[in-house]
Amino acid sequence: MVFFQKSASIDGTYTYSQTKGNKDIMEQQKLDINNFLYPLHRYRGQFTPEALLFNANLQEFATRVNYICNLQSRGKLSQQESYEQINALWEKMKSSYSGGKNQ
Repeated sequence: MVFFQKSASIDGTYTYSQTKGNKDIMEQQKLDINNFLYPLHRYRGQFTPEALLFNANLQEFATRVNYICNLQSRGKLSQQESYEQINALWEKMKSSYSGGKNQ
């Protein structure tokens, strides 16, 4: 289903643009939330499957550590729980690192 949306600009003129139906908008909002909560950036280093996998794991590690830090700062996690979770993530991260051994 297609809708038209009226928007006003600073100079007082109006424009009409096509918008998607409610279901399409909700799907787009879910994608936007996921991109906001779980940002992924392009890998720009020398391409090898191992390097790409490590980069993806590193980005996930950083995101999860950020969440744990924020939860601990807000009092939702204790220091010990935060330490244990970050340590477990670190052990998983270390195991995914090949250190250039396969290159």
